[in-house]
Amino acid sequence: MGSIWFWYLIFVVLIGIWANNKNRNGLGWSFIAILISPLIAGFILLFLEKKEDIQEKSLYCSNCKTEVSEEAEFCPKCGAKFEQDGVKCSKCKTINDEENKFCQKCGNKL
Repeated sequence: MGSIWFWYLIFVVLIGIWANNKNRNGLGWSFIAILISPLIAGFILLFLEKKEDIQEKSLYCSNCKTEVSEEAEFCPKCGAKFEQDGVKCSKCKTINDEENKFCQKCGNKL
């Protein structure tokens, strides 16, 4: 965590130097960098978090390690049948949690 603060300080100082070289107020630009850079970092972290969520939803066949969709019942490469926990909706075939009373995808009563 210490290295984050080091690079943050370097960034702020470099913004100040850049502003001075462009005949602008270096201290003012450094202050703006202090205020704006946490917002930029926050957006970057949100993007990375969403990307991790997408990666977590990938499933792999336990038999041949092929990547498959969540809805797949059989592996497209080796044909292995997947055991899915939960209740399958009779209308859209989505697997729902055991405690769900309605389908999470189409709203059909389970």
